[in-house]
Amino acid sequence: MTFLERVSPALEHIDSSSGAIGTAVHHAIEQLVPVVAGAAADAKTRNGWLDRLWAAHEADQMPYIESLAEHWEHSALRSRSHPPGRTGWST
Repeated sequence: MTFLERVSPALEHIDSSSGAIGTAVHHAIEQLVPVVAGAAADAKTRNGWLDRLWAAHEADQMPYIESLAEHWEHSALRSRSHPPGRTGWST
């Protein structure tokens, strides 16, 4: 969770014109979603995680974690149908 919350702010002032950083972050998200989805957690904890992920997604100035939105519907990740106050991840 912490990685997903902090990666974009940590990298936003680094030149990534080659796309290598974005690709690396995208691959990390691909690996982390099943870990988060499979983690044992009660509904309150999982909803807290989802709120944190949504906040990180909304604050993503450089679109490093935008691919996280592709995983919202991952049935194991989702404990409610939509992010807080939203009808979906589309921005």
